[in-house]
Amino acid sequence: AGVGGAAVDIASAAGVGGAAVDIASAAGVTWETIVKKTTRGKDTICYLNQYPSICSEFCPRPGQCDWEAAFVDYHGSTPLQISNGTRPAQGTGAKLKRHWGCPKPHGPYAKTSPWKPPGKGPCAGIFDINLLRNTGVLPKLPTWPTRMIGKLRCSVPTWHKDPPLANGQSIALFTYNFGNYRNEMGGYTRFNDFKNFTHRYYFVLEAETGLAENQYRDGWVVCGVPDDYIPPDAFPTHRPRPVPESWELTKWFKFGHVPEVLSGYDYIQHMDASFFRIATGDRRNAYRLPSLERLGNIFAAHPTHEAFLVTHPVRHRVPQEWAITKRNGMEHAVHVCAFENAVRGKFGSHAVDLAPMASLGQWVRKVRGVSEGLDLAFRDTFHALTSFGLKRDQNVYIFALYARLAKNVENVVKLCLKYFPDDTCPSVSFHGDVVQGFGGALDDSPYDEATNRCHGYNIKWR
Repeated sequence: AGVGGAAVDIASAAGVGGAAVDIASAAGVTWETIVKKTTRGKDTICYLNQYPSICSEFCPRPGQCDWEAAFVDYHGSTPLQISNGTRPAQGTGAKLKRHWGCPKPHGPYAKTSPWKPPGKGPCAGIFDINLLRNTGVLPKLPTWPTRMIGKLRCSVPTWHKDPPLANGQSIALFTYNFGNYRNEMGGYTRFNDFKNFTHRYYFVLEAETGLAENQYRDGWVVCGVPDDYIPPDAFPTHRPRPVPESWELTKWFKFGHVPEVLSGYDYIQHMDASFFRIATGDRRNAYRLPSLERLGNIFAAHPTHEAFLVTHPVRHRVPQEWAITKRNGMEHAVHVCAFENAVRGKFGSHAVDLAPMASLGQWVRKVRGVSEGLDLAFRDTFHALTSFGLKRDQNVYIFALYARLAKNVENVVKLCLKYFPDDTCPSVSFHGDVVQGFGGALDDSPYDEATNRCHGYNIKWR
């Protein structure tokens, strides 16, 4: 790959001597390299897609684009200057408010109105997805057989059709990674002990299914998720903080819904994808996958409970997590302030101070025959995260349970000691008896909105 068969750096691949370069000539330049060089190469195609009226300026012939000129149009500098840390004034594109990157299909952060790329003409080549895949610019699709399940394209299972059972109840294991976060997809090799969870699902971006080859070979059903998967009405009308789509999908699969492919099981076991990156499954001693026998005994001992969480290995109360995530820059202090005021106004300070801390990288929940309150609490967690501008779900979820279940939370959800240490699921109290008010979604506003003003910031309710 590279011009003339030789390896090329990102600057020469982007446009040798300022001349137009065929996409195939730069096939050896991966998006990973582009991102490392901070040239935002993937967004360049999105940029030209978004503004087809200027596309012919940078793509004089089909399949040929002067990528360097496109970079300069926005940045006012070449890719090499950017990689060297040189950042001159904004380019023409920025001055003309040509937004960088592709518009999102939903939500208030869609950068522009939807565009339709031209089907013919000099710019048609850059919209040819097959060309982009064949030249290595975009990941190739997997070669394994697939089937459509709802909106998801999933690999055909290689396991026996009969699901694993825990106390006679069917159960599946699932995880997800969108955007290869923390290299959890690329760093996956082979996992040693699935504890007889033969039915297991790994959800990834549809464009990145080819990166999950090792997961497929290790017995996972790999499901590709399309760009427009989350329904637009899942989002609040006001969002105080922009977040990447990969974050949205992560929280949507964790809390917002149960995918159709999992809806036929009695229970689902959620595990953070980071757990499977290390062969021993020992992620800083945070989680351990329980055996089917252990889970079956827990289900038998607590037949009325619908979800089983585990305690945090270090912190005991949610306010402690607020403090840590603010201190470490994981949350914006102003957003935590607004949320804290909201829940103290809704439930009372005593209940908030006692709210126990769960480690939400691992949980088990019932899927079929559950109370409406549990489903709503899961969905409310996703909605409240986006409406308050928070990113860490453990800062929110316990209060979503309070909002929907209040004093009944102890009868629906068990907060077990970490690792599910024995068959009885020894647990800690939710202190639901001290919750003052409940009902409605977590981000409803039944109290004076003045309590939400934090250093000039005012929550705008959905």
